[in-house]
Amino acid sequence: QKATMATTSSHATSLTAVAASTVLAATTASLLAGLFFFKSKPSVPCDPLPACIVESMPPENAVKLIQENLNDISDDALIKLVRQLNFWCTQANLTDDQLLELTRKLVETATWRKHAPDFQVPKVRFGKTELQMPIVTCGGMRFQHTWMPDHLPISASKSTVLKSESQNNMVEVVRQCLRVGINHFETARLYGSSEVQLMGALCELMDNGEITREDFILQTKIPTVEKRADFETNFERSWKIFSSLGYIDLLSFWVVSTEDQVEWALREGDDSIMSAALEWQRQGKIKHIGFSTHGTASNIMKLINSEKFSYVNIHYHYFGSYHAEGTDDTVGGH
Repeated sequence: QKATMATTSSHATSLTAVAASTVLAATTASLLAGLFFFKSKPSVPCDPLPACIVESMPPENAVKLIQENLNDISDDALIKLVRQLNFWCTQANLTDDQLLELTRKLVETATWRKHAPDFQVPKVRFGKTELQMPIVTCGGMRFQHTWMPDHLPISASKSTVLKSESQNNMVEVVRQCLRVGINHFETARLYGSSEVQLMGALCELMDNGEITREDFILQTKIPTVEKRADFETNFERSWKIFSSLGYIDLLSFWVVSTEDQVEWALREGDDSIMSAALEWQRQGKIKHIGFSTHGTASNIMKLINSEKFSYVNIHYHYFGSYHAEGTDDTVGGH
């Protein structure tokens, strides 16, 4: 259901408290331009709108434009769209024509799939792997039934997780990603039930004949630890889940950030964790070895310059970077 939002004009005051009270009163109502929309429960009654909201609506044509395209706008996109309209209504003295044009542009952006049904996310070479990687990929940190590690006795059983409503969502997420060319799926050993659920979704689509093993790139990450035995224990837990796929495309040393973790990752010798990873690579269990990091620039470059890895996952934020803060030392990571 659509989240409750209110669009206001330049003279309107903040409607946060009003919107919140309306949500509580109507329970599942969604407020947009003077109307409550219910995609799943159209017959649910709602309370009358507060007068301050009714009096501060944007132009009728802008409201109508959103209404006409509502079924093609995702919940997430609608929230962003209305928030932007709310901002421009309250922070700028836009004319009705300007607001209508802004609404039109936002709606066109939110409904891009309808206008480009055959769109495919572009791909580029990924590190030294020679894999063609979509420039937008699907990370699995937040899709899981539970954060509880799957190897603990108190964890939800695999059958429970795979029968959950969240698993149905997972299958649809993977299906829609593949439809637009997002074929890289990334998870990790400590992302709760993420590995189990991702594997379940991929297997379901393969069993249905919708995809083959070659249609996707699978990545998982193993915690960077000091002892090889501990590293092997974690990998075997992941391999038990993914082994029927034949191989894992990308295996990452997870969160190589501190000086100690860098030393453990680069250490040589039969008892090193790198030696274990290279052995799995020779066995064909994994294709490429890389690392992820929250570390400083100097530590990241130390790992890259070692030439031991084929790729790196670095956190980069579109608005402001977690690592490239613009400081004189270029270190970041604060």
